[in-house]
Amino acid sequence: NPYFFFKKPKTRKNPVFLTAQELNRLRQYEGVERIEKVRDIFLFQCLTGLSFIDMQHLKQEDVVEDFIVKKRVKTGESQMVPLLPEAKQILEKFKNDGKHCFPLISNQKMNSFLKELATIKNIPKPLTTHVGRHTFATLMLEKGLPLETLSHILGHSSTNTTKIYAKMLVSKIKGDLTRLNISSL
Repeated sequence: NPYFFFKKPKTRKNPVFLTAQELNRLRQYEGVERIEKVRDIFLFQCLTGLSFIDMQHLKQEDVVEDFIVKKRVKTGESQMVPLLPEAKQILEKFKNDGKHCFPLISNQKMNSFLKELATIKNIPKPLTTHVGRHTFATLMLEKGLPLETLSHILGHSSTNTTKIYAKMLVSKIKGDLTRLNISSL
């Protein structure tokens, strides 16, 4: 078979992420309770960078002071995620006597509700649970968080995985050049 040793080259798509303005539009949604819950869970992902499966497995004992300390379900890599004040507020909203921090919902249902939310808030991007993780990564890099730190927060086994986010931030590069006042050498 002439195709036995052929391997299709890997192609990476540019991750979809929300801008700070789009994130603010989601925050302002008020309406149907089930959509509000999904919005809050999605915002939590945008504020922590947790994947959907890691968020679904999040337990109260994983929250230590101002951090989430746990191993990723997918890779087993340790991650230490800082809890921003808004993320803490969302955790408080869902606090109950149950084992998990958030109500269990399938990824398919969550994505379906997110699609509905994107339509309502006029966001022209395909909103999925993974967009929350991408949003966190890109916004943190824009704020100046070092790549190595972001890599650990996301639970990546290598910074090469995290570099995907750095490649697409033209605005970050322009901002850094302006901030450092570099116009010529």
